[in-house]
Amino acid sequence: MPYKYGTFSFQTNADLNTMIKYNQIDAKNKAWIKIDKKNYLKEIKNQDRITIINLFEKFKNYNTDDLIKYT
Repeated sequence: MPYKYGTFSFQTNADLNTMIKYNQIDAKNKAWIKIDKKNYLKEIKNQDRITIINLFEKFKNYNTDDLIKYT
């Protein structure tokens, strides 16, 4: 959805809040931090894992403004 600072996903927001509820992530200083020890990459299909890694590599050096401009 268009939003004042870029895009907004109601589903993603709900998912993130559920992950907080189950102590998988924590929200601090406008950042989402994984706090559990589980390695979720081992549980998904190889092609999905490759896609996630490639996505991370592409955007890992983007700051918030860069991401907003990109989207």
